[in-house]
Amino acid sequence: MSNFSNSIDTQRLNNVFDDIPFNSEQDNKIYTHNFQVDGPYNFKSIEYGLQGRQNNYKKIMNSPYGFLYGNNTQFNLSSSIINPSFFFSRLEIESKFTFYSEIRGSKFILRVEVTSESGIKNFKSMENQNNEGSIICGIECLITGDIYNGIFEIIVENSILNSELLFGIFDQANQFINIPFIYISNQSFPSVELFENFNELSYELESINVTNTIVANRVYFNFKDKVPIDLPLNFVTQKKSLLQNNLKSFPVVWNSEIQLYQSDFYVDANIYHGELTYGFSYKNFIIDHSIFPKSFQLNVTSHNMDSYGPIFKTIQKTYNVISSEDTYGKFIGWNIEIEDLHNGFEYGKITVRGLIDSSLYEIEFTTSDLISGDSFFGMYEIGFLIYSPCKSQSYVITDVFLNDTIGHYSRYSNDRIPDLYDSFNPFINFLDDFDIYTITSVCESEPDFDTTPPELKEFTISPKSIDVGSVDRKITITFITGDLESSIVPNSNPIVYLSSVGLDILECKSRVYTATKFSTNMTNVPYKCEIDLPIGFGYPYGIIVSVYGIVNSYNYFRGYSSYDLGQLGFPFTINVNYSNITPLITGNSEMNSNGGDLWIYGRCFDGVDSVNVIYSKIQTPPPQLPTNNKTEQIVKIYPSAILISNIKYTTGSYTILLKKSQGNILSNEYTIKPWIAIPTIRRPVTEPPTQSPILPTNSPQECKNNCGGPNKGKCVTTGCFCISPYIGLDCSSIVITIPQPKPNSTEPNLSIDIPSNDDDDGEISLITFKSIINLVAIREITFDDSVYKTHRFEKWVSTEINEKTQQYITTIGDDINNQTIVNVTLQWFDKESNITFAQQTIKMNPSSVKYTIELSKYNFNSALNRLQLVMSAQLETNSNDDSICSANEFGDTSTGDDSNYIKIQIDQHSLYGRLLKRGIIDNRIVSISNSILDNEMNAIKTPTKSQSFIGIDIPHYSVSSIIDPDFSVLLDILPISDSSNSKCNSKSGGGLSSAQLAGIIIGAVGFAAVIGISVTYNFVKTKQKKSFEKSIQMKTNKIA
Repeated sequence: MSNFSNSIDTQRLNNVFDDIPFNSEQDNKIYTHNFQVDGPYNFKSIEYGLQGRQNNYKKIMNSPYGFLYGNNTQFNLSSSIINPSFFFSRLEIESKFTFYSEIRGSKFILRVEVTSESGIKNFKSMENQNNEGSIICGIECLITGDIYNGIFEIIVENSILNSELLFGIFDQANQFINIPFIYISNQSFPSVELFENFNELSYELESINVTNTIVANRVYFNFKDKVPIDLPLNFVTQKKSLLQNNLKSFPVVWNSEIQLYQSDFYVDANIYHGELTYGFSYKNFIIDHSIFPKSFQLNVTSHNMDSYGPIFKTIQKTYNVISSEDTYGKFIGWNIEIEDLHNGFEYGKITVRGLIDSSLYEIEFTTSDLISGDSFFGMYEIGFLIYSPCKSQSYVITDVFLNDTIGHYSRYSNDRIPDLYDSFNPFINFLDDFDIYTITSVCESEPDFDTTPPELKEFTISPKSIDVGSVDRKITITFITGDLESSIVPNSNPIVYLSSVGLDILECKSRVYTATKFSTNMTNVPYKCEIDLPIGFGYPYGIIVSVYGIVNSYNYFRGYSSYDLGQLGFPFTINVNYSNITPLITGNSEMNSNGGDLWIYGRCFDGVDSVNVIYSKIQTPPPQLPTNNKTEQIVKIYPSAILISNIKYTTGSYTILLKKSQGNILSNEYTIKPWIAIPTIRRPVTEPPTQSPILPTNSPQECKNNCGGPNKGKCVTTGCFCISPYIGLDCSSIVITIPQPKPNSTEPNLSIDIPSNDDDDGEISLITFKSIINLVAIREITFDDSVYKTHRFEKWVSTEINEKTQQYITTIGDDINNQTIVNVTLQWFDKESNITFAQQTIKMNPSSVKYTIELSKYNFNSALNRLQLVMSAQLETNSNDDSICSANEFGDTSTGDDSNYIKIQIDQHSLYGRLLKRGIIDNRIVSISNSILDNEMNAIKTPTKSQSFIGIDIPHYSVSSIIDPDFSVLLDILPISDSSNSKCNSKSGGGLSSAQLAGIIIGAVGFAAVIGISVTYNFVKTKQKKSFEKSIQMKTNKIA
């Protein structure tokens, strides 16, 4: 690759050929240069550029870009470059790093605030102070503000952060500042010497045989000294071969169940025989396996070592005359045998160029194009049609790429010298045969004398303006070429080039787009090309368009720079805008078939509140894997990265779709193909049983009211033991069956309607009762019971798992990067069932709801602090009965479940809650305490509205806490007791209501979240006690 001065003999026609206005709002212009060249042209790349005072734009391009007209013996070069108004001025870039956080293993998020007068263009990792380097990201990393003054979020590898590379910030004028990465990183991880302290390393499969097959495996290891479990660590292998040194990284995770680090990985088929070459990537180091003892090595058996890509075994030139009603010409090319004896050939691409007219033929082929043999040794016909009339010339193979089924490749290019790791030449058997690369076509029928090149007759661009921050970024360009003196070569397809500031150039390869029959007189040929623009491409200064590579049968080529298109009245610009609203997925973390946690990368993820995962295969996990019935959910969000949990086991692909409910904005559909991992899971070593945790038990309760009689309950040591369907401290309530309520789609509230009931006189009175259980807040409590911090709940994300189960998720925490996830799962039970929670069997009544509430890691201010969940339970009615009363109770249950209960009663209705005294904290069963906070919270106490606040204390924890409560609907028989906490209307004199109570009791247990239970019960004010008891007996009979 070289520039004009040392590759070809050039003569500058104009220093500045023309400046034409472009994007007038910003006073930018298009600079076009023109050179006359004396050939011959040898298909080497050419460097184009624009030089400023202290900066420059440059781009190395191969033909046909820039080739204006002529043939390879003499031609003109011309190309257009956007010349921004700020290019020749010295501008300043200011930056400030505002955030730095690990997101997974070896990847980190870097957030930088940057200001620039011309606007930020991209960020690079650089080896030295010049402007060469690898682009990390461009304006698609913008998360707030704009390119002139904005904040960018960049995902970088840990190896870069700990290297001696520089972090380069480039503006639109290609000016830059650079900062050593090492100054950005604030990691406190151990030094690389920790790998001297391995105390164990083993594999799921201690030896593997990769003969003709890929093998999955898993490595386990640990260190002698205690190190952080979130080490930025990867297990690496040589994916392809010892020569094609392409390292494959697999993330390392901590397995808390077996207390070991582990990494799933695979080894390619037919690699080298012997010990596996592997290592650990940590910071900017790769710790090679050779430093480890023999017992840490993995033995690989490979009987068919194959590290070379496919090669040409035989090559034979071929000529075939094609004569039909529609086409007359000659098919020329090569019959090529391709050999790849063990892995098998998969895909190839061969580029052929005309030595006089630079005509371009790109032939792609796969095993579906075999004319004989198979993927291991097969014959392919590679060639193209020369239409008649034509001019005689030779054609040369300029580029070859061959790939096998494992990914080993071989390639050849006359423009580039292969480097050390890219030296597999498909022509390895023909290195001394220079004639094999070329083939000559002798045309019997040549066109009449033609002195002019082909021309462009039509040219359209659609759309003319595009949002490069949207999902749809497709540009379509159609054009018609022609030649009046000879004809167009239709199968040498022109290329449309789209260029932005800084000579960022995209190729849009055209194809004939109509059913036009190629005849001997192709004077007009229509072409079309389509291209999806990269995110942010061309913003903010727009895109200019050019087209090159139009060829006629007299061996002349023609191209049009942006300037030329404009002179002919054709469109040559695309206006660009950039919205920062639509979430766009661009990448993902390494995923295998076992599923689990998935990181996806992209932009505009803030505000995303739901994810849809569509599996191409619905599969049952192997018996070695636990069944995962949980719904995929978002558990952590950054503007540029999202963590999704509960990806299911699958050997097929799956598609991710994100959604912002506000505005109903959908992301692009992003498909992931996991590699198939080993399903075996190592179980923890059985250890001697430990002493069971000491959990609270309730004191024996008094057996009141003879437990309702022998048909309702009996008195045992703990109190009344009720006979189903009776329930309560004295078995005076009845479990009733109701239809499943409709779940709330926005928050974990539940409304329950109770069927109406007529009295003996047929009179109906409609009274509305509304019960509400509200998840108020989570408070961090200090050792002296002071409130350190209060977290209020805001927006919930709801997901329907199945028709009986709903899930709700929200987060708490001031720091977006240290938030605690509150995960509530609500499950409805139609029938009586037994469940187990924290090694305790709990009976679920018919028409009951179970809540599973989980808190993720919480960032405590002190190890002495604890959390307290504050709940509000409330019951109210619209009744204006003169005798109405309300009362609250709190105490211990007597059914043997060792729980607390709370009961709020108004007249004939009750709200009943059971509060478990145990939970699962950091995978251990521990005791939970409950308390009433009515005085502290100023609870409402009136005859028609009664409220109580409950505090549930959660001990200090490190990873997670889980609570599993339930709710039931009950019917009460006994009235409100004459207690000191009763609140009655003044006209009732503080006494009881005249009728016995028919109550609706809704059980509510801790960690319930914002549950609104609206109970409507049509009842009749009976005149006599006997009539009411008769009605109750009828209900009991129906239930029993």
